[in-house]
Amino acid sequence: MQTRLVVSCPGKAILTGEHAAVYSKAVVAATVDLRLRVFSQPTCDKLLSLNFIELGYIFVVPISTLSCIYGAIESLSHPGDIELLVRKLASDGKVSLPKNAQLASAIFVAIYLYCSILASSACSGLSLSIKSDIPLGAGLGSSAAYSAAMSASLLFHSYKFDRNTPGTDINALVNSWAFRAEQVVHGTPSGVDNCTVINGGFVKYSKGLPIETFYSGIPLQFLIVDTLVPKNTKTMVAKVAVDYNSDKPGVKSAIETIDSISNSLYGILKQTIHLPSSGTHPQQIELNMCQDQIATLITKNQDQLEFLGVSHNSLDNIVRAAGGCGYSAKLTGGGGGGCALVFVPQTKSDPDSLDTLKSAIEAYGYRIYSTKMGVSGLEIDFDGSSWTDPL
Repeated sequence: MQTRLVVSCPGKAILTGEHAAVYSKAVVAATVDLRLRVFSQPTCDKLLSLNFIELGYIFVVPISTLSCIYGAIESLSHPGDIELLVRKLASDGKVSLPKNAQLASAIFVAIYLYCSILASSACSGLSLSIKSDIPLGAGLGSSAAYSAAMSASLLFHSYKFDRNTPGTDINALVNSWAFRAEQVVHGTPSGVDNCTVINGGFVKYSKGLPIETFYSGIPLQFLIVDTLVPKNTKTMVAKVAVDYNSDKPGVKSAIETIDSISNSLYGILKQTIHLPSSGTHPQQIELNMCQDQIATLITKNQDQLEFLGVSHNSLDNIVRAAGGCGYSAKLTGGGGGGCALVFVPQTKSDPDSLDTLKSAIEAYGYRIYSTKMGVSGLEIDFDGSSWTDPL
């Protein structure tokens, strides 16, 4: 029987380009070092077991119960139709589903992947425990990280790859299945999120054009602030669309400005700067200039998003608090709630100002994550050496 496997994937955040993406403009996104991990291990109990640790929920189903799905899954017109099959099992009293929609969706993904990938391998049983640092429903790629990590785990246990398979081949295989899993969750995903969290680093994309993945030599440190106000992407996109299509003054110009901001950020990040030991070296000066430019772009992007009316009082609180302490901040994602990014450049070396900012943000009751951007993507521990007791 195979040994324990640990798979992890990072979250992601949009750095620039929100809403402009709808109009085929450039977006720059990055991985964040908040990670989701899947601990998997074959078992002898002939059960598929899913343990969602942070949510305190365990789902268990006999593998024999899923046999009716094996044959039907290939005839599904869309991966999301797996929900109908699983809910039929629930209505027949063969499985018990949670009322929580996000949990139920995660179970649909797991069953879809298991029955699609592992059915022919006749695994005697499989236990998967999911542990995540990524907040749910905050626009930080939790579903993409889950889809990718689950896909990688099941593909490994079905012998689709092993430790000798080239990493690029593993990533491509996992990405194809993670996209299908994202279809279960989102219906018609762009594919950008799963590509980002698997390949790591940064991505630049525009609708209709190939996704470009790249790494940067410029270190980026951010505070991600979760307002705990649910994001409202659908409503915000619809609002901007009404203004855009009615030629409301300034709206199309704002979209073009955001596109320019994304392209400028892309140009800066593509620079590779290898820092010497001395802080007075010209390369250090170049790094400082790049980080100052990034701070300016973040402020400009937020100005345009506020003009488009997609911010929220909770997000505005963060932007004001950051500005008062000398930092740049912007919303990330659809807006109307959700999360904000506060850029913490290396050029700003005053720890007191950062502590003051954190205290001001925490006073609003928001949650803060100190993160790096552009981190590595899919990671697989074939030996299970990073295994910790999921319970």
